[in-house]
This record gives sequence, C-alpha cells and structure tokens, in this order.
Amino acid sequence: MRIKKLKSPCLVTGTPTPTPRVVPPAGFTRLFDLPSPCPPLSIAYDVSYPPSPHTVIISRTLDDTDGGSKHSKISLSPEMITSTLSEPATVPPTTSQLVLTSPKFSWEVIATSARNTFTGRPNASSASIAIVHHTTNLDVLNAIHMTLATRVTAEEWGILGAREKKRVMRAYEKRCVKADGGWDEGVRRVDYLCGKTMLVGIEFVKDRWAKGGEQAEKGKMIFEL
Repeated sequence: MRIKKLKSPCLVTGTPTPTPRVVPPAGFTRLFDLPSPCPPLSIAYDVSYPPSPHTVIISRTLDDTDGGSKHSKISLSPEMITSTLSEPATVPPTTSQLVLTSPKFSWEVIATSARNTFTGRPNASSASIAIVHHTTNLDVLNAIHMTLATRVTAEEWGILGAREKKRVMRAYEKRCVKADGGWDEGVRRVDYLCGKTMLVGIEFVKDRWAKGGEQAEKGKMIFEL
C-alpha cells in the first residue's frame, strides 16, 4: 500500500517576483507552528526519549460533520508519522540552521540536517565540498533530544538558586525512578523542565539572523506536562 504523505499548508505565500528573486524567510510547518485555536496537525513528543514513530504522537484535528465548533483528533499510524517526520521542517525548505530556545533553560538547540556530508578532494588545497540537505522534522526532534540529554556541568549547576535546585532534583529523581536507572549519570538538561517534558509545538519567530556567520531561523519550543 502506498503511503500518502501529508502536505502542510505553506506559511509563506506570494506571487513570483521579477529577477533577482527575493526568497522570503522560512516559516515552520504546521506540525510545529501553533496556530489558534485548532491546528490540523499537532504533535506530542516526550523529549526524554529518542524520537521514533513509537515515542512521537502526531494527530490530525477534524471538524465535526455538522459544521459546528466541535473538533476531534485522530492519531496517525506509525507509517504516517514516519512519513511526516521525513518532511521538511520549514516552508519553504531551508538549509539554514534552526535555532530553538525556551524560557525554561538557557541552552540553544541548533538543528541542521543529519544528512549533510563533507567530502574532501585528494591533492587539493581547497576546502572540502559540502553536500547540504534541507532540515527535516526528525532532524529538529533529534536535535532537541540530544541537546537536553546532555549532562549538566558543575558550573551550570552552581548558577541555580536553592529553590531551582530542589525542583530540578525532584525531576531528576522522578526520571530515574521511572527509567529504573540512570542515577550515576547525574542531572541532565531535560531535568530543568521539571517534568514538563512533552513538546507540543514550536512557535516560529519571524526573524532571520546570522549565527557564527551562517543564516539561522529562530523558534520557541512549547512544553507541557
């Protein structure tokens, strides 16, 4: 059976412009951007676990048949989730860095395509050739998980106040009890979420800026219990 890919509506639209063409900044797809009140696609992903069709829940919002205000959600199958995660994370697709932030912690999540490769040329003094691909939804989720799975340093821990340390320690203990292990690995960045580890969306920040000499798109992560 052929899997039909879900097409997210474009957030950036317009008529063709004369040459030279001005490319508008990318906007996150409807999978991540959170319009109001009910997006056609919504995500629920516990960032404590690596992203996969078994840890990511993607739902489609449907209006009732009577045209009223009621809505219902149906979860996509693992096959459809795999297809959706392989879609570009932005519209139009971008090869720029995606820089994601949250008011719950100070670290930035830098998402780029995992398929980017660099191949050197023998006996050549020039820099290696870069094969750059667009960033997918799965690339974004992987970047979030890997960033938050990083162990907190002593310097980072020392910045926290006493009350913040207690909240983070409670989250660390609950996480280890739930996982039946991990005590020796110490506090992770994910513990700074204090249990609110469910990523429910990313709000696109309509700003394009340069980070380290490269163009980057900005977004804010939304977490809930």
